[in-house]
Parts: sequence; C-alpha cells; structure tokens
Amino acid sequence: MVWLERLPATPLNGVIVGNEVADALPVQRFVVDGDTTTELGVSRDGDTLVASPRAADRQLRDFVAGLALDVQQPYCSEVNLALPAWLVSLSDALGSGAIVLLDYGYSRAQYYHRERSAGTLRCYYRHRAHDDPFFWPGLQDITAWVDFSALAEAGAAAGLSVAGYTTQANFLLAAGIEARLAVSAAADEPSPDLQLQAELAAGLRTLMLPGEMGEAVKVMALTRGLAAAPSALLGRDMRAAL
Repeated sequence: MVWLERLPATPLNGVIVGNEVADALPVQRFVVDGDTTTELGVSRDGDTLVASPRAADRQLRDFVAGLALDVQQPYCSEVNLALPAWLVSLSDALGSGAIVLLDYGYSRAQYYHRERSAGTLRCYYRHRAHDDPFFWPGLQDITAWVDFSALAEAGAAAGLSVAGYTTQANFLLAAGIEARLAVSAAADEPSPDLQLQAELAAGLRTLMLPGEMGEAVKVMALTRGLAAAPSALLGRDMRAAL
C-alpha cells in the first residue's frame, strides 16, 4: 500500500473509490425567506459560536434561484458549489476505468424536497448524532449529505459516463454479499464461532436495512473507456431519478 498526498500526475487506468468522501467536503448553508436568500456564516456571541446570516453572493443566489423551490418558508439547506471542481480533479486522474462513489445522499429532487426544510447537516461525536455544529467545535465530525444529481452533471461535463446509480443495499446484493457471507459461515464449520456469526449478521443489517445504511447510502459509478457498466450497479438502476 502506498499513501498519496496528491492525485497522480499521470492518469491511471483502474478504479478510484471514494467512500464517504464527498459528504465531508465543505458546504454553504443558506436560508430562503420570501425573495431573499441569505448565507449562514459563523460569528461569536461572547464565548459562544453562533450561526450568523449574511448576504449571499451571486453564485449562491443564482444556484438557489435555479432550484425554483416550491417550499414552506423559511427554508434552510446546503450546497457544495465546489463539488464539480473536485470531481474534475478526479476525472483528470483517470485515464480509463471507473470512479465509484459511496455516500449518504439524494438526487436533487429529494435533496431539496419541501419537507426537508432544515437541510441535511449532521454532527457526530463518539457515534452519537445531533444537529448542533457548535456543540463540540473541533471534536465532532460535521457532514452534509450529497446531491448525486450534481455529481452526475459534473461527471458528464468532465467527459465521464454515468454508468450506474443505486442504493448501497442493492449494490451489495448484486455484488453477491449473501454468497460471501455464506462462504464465511461455511469456513467457520464444524465448530462455529457464534459471536463472530452474530457480529457478521449485525454488520450486514447495518449495511443493508432501510433504517440503517441500506437506503441512505447511494452508490454511483462514473466511467471512461468501459464498454459495460459494473454489474453490481444494475440490480436497481436509479439513474432516471437523477
């Protein structure tokens, strides 16, 4: 294994996998109220950090206007306007092959749904989730879900084909996770490790169930120079939703 500090200068032929990378990139939070779009920044109130509304720049205003939101106001959400540039950098590093991205996310219509009026920003501290980014500054992970429609558009603009888009559950089923689990169980005979089997079953539930990661995490493959899409992405083809 070789750790890289930057993407390779010479395009590679192979597969680039990004597992929960895009949802860790910085986003801009915005609030729409009537005809006004404001950006939520950060300021200090004494020793406390607080959200601070400020005028949105033109790029943010134009993006929000393009959404044509039909929502109850005020409406808060996020956008990663740097996502296309990030994907272009990945595309430049790929000669032929695939970029496979796994992340919590939605298509744009779901992301900016009228009922999702508080956005998708979440914070995690020691595996506990909450929605206050100022609670443990510097100690907690802060994340926002990914607009997969934006990834698809950026991929197409960079000369990549959107070869597949599906849920993690369907991806793992089509990739044969059940058969792999059966092989692991068979290898454990004739004296099965019941604790290991229970841990594997619990892990599978976390990965597959709708209330866990099965539906929340999506998988997208962006390809260049491949004649066929990865078969694991074709069990439930959701590209029409993008």
